[in-house]
Amino acid sequence: MGRRLSPSVLTVLAALVCSSTGALADRFRPYDDLMEGLLDKWTIPGAALAVARDGDIVLERGYGVADERTGETVEPDSLFRIASLSKPLTAVAVMKLVEENGLDLDEAALAVIYGSGAARMARGDKRLTEITIRQLLEHTGGWDRDESGDPMWDDVDEDDGDCRPAIEKRMHDALDFRPGHRYAYSNFGYCLLGRVIEAAADRPYEAYLQGAILRPAGIDTMRIGSPSKAGRAPGEVAYHDRARGQAYGRFSPRAMDAHGGWIASAPDLVRFVLAVDGRPEPPDLLDADTIATMTARPQNGLWKGKAWYYAKGWSVRPVGDEANWWHTGSLPGTAALLVRSHHGFAWAALFNARPLAHDSFLAELDDGLWRALRAVDDWP
Repeated sequence: MGRRLSPSVLTVLAALVCSSTGALADRFRPYDDLMEGLLDKWTIPGAALAVARDGDIVLERGYGVADERTGETVEPDSLFRIASLSKPLTAVAVMKLVEENGLDLDEAALAVIYGSGAARMARGDKRLTEITIRQLLEHTGGWDRDESGDPMWDDVDEDDGDCRPAIEKRMHDALDFRPGHRYAYSNFGYCLLGRVIEAAADRPYEAYLQGAILRPAGIDTMRIGSPSKAGRAPGEVAYHDRARGQAYGRFSPRAMDAHGGWIASAPDLVRFVLAVDGRPEPPDLLDADTIATMTARPQNGLWKGKAWYYAKGWSVRPVGDEANWWHTGSLPGTAALLVRSHHGFAWAALFNARPLAHDSFLAELDDGLWRALRAVDDWP
């Protein structure tokens, strides 16, 4: 005889099978088919999707459940951890300070943060004082996590403190390579950029982003997340990590602020990219020249001849006279993608679980969203 399922389990199963929220026209059915198929194939509880065309959001959808325990559904504006999608936010804030506060991309980052005390801080390697803001934005600062580990995981307490102890510890260590001479994706470099923003703006990092970037873009719910399930913000989903149970308590969003600490809804991420996409509507938060600098191929020659490159907070693939920009995000319990296309579209997709084969999952998600875009032939 089979075991009888409790009402709460039945509620969750029903939500997993049929739940989707937000208005959907038949013309957008390819998106529903894709997202529901991904949740089923990769056993992810819930997701949210937003799509914009020519400056207007035309699709906002929630899928599945926000919390497997309660069966609560995902709403189109549910909040998710966005992991490394925090990096474009930080890059835009730096570029805003270049415009308004006279920050120079080729300034030494430690000099901005510590002033005359920079040399005293850089005890482990004199080259630390040479690292520029530009190099931090482009991931060429001198740290390679494959060689020396990731300070944002290795040197940060789980009590949701800030990242300054990790900075102080790494100032005692030698760099992995000469700044500017190699690309190596660095969470730690963006942690330093958060401190550059605080020094240049004379305000806390989160407060500056909210006041100078997010609210002007019409966004008022984005914030730095909590390490605990009990500390979730109103409207925030729960995170599910079946493999290791590390969705909570393994890391500190407060310490990860500038490289991976934000929570956001899919529509608000789309509003963010529309506010800096270089197109007339809605008006951009940055000047055209600043946007061009932010998304230009780095001058260091490391990406010469490559079909795509990492600019300043964005991966960029030129397409004719235009370009696609994107960034992914990944943490235990979280997977995320944000795209600005070369032909007037933008989209964000957020998930409250991360498959073990998360690189394969994100590649399938990216390919699927492009296919869904091409399958819609009647755009509003």
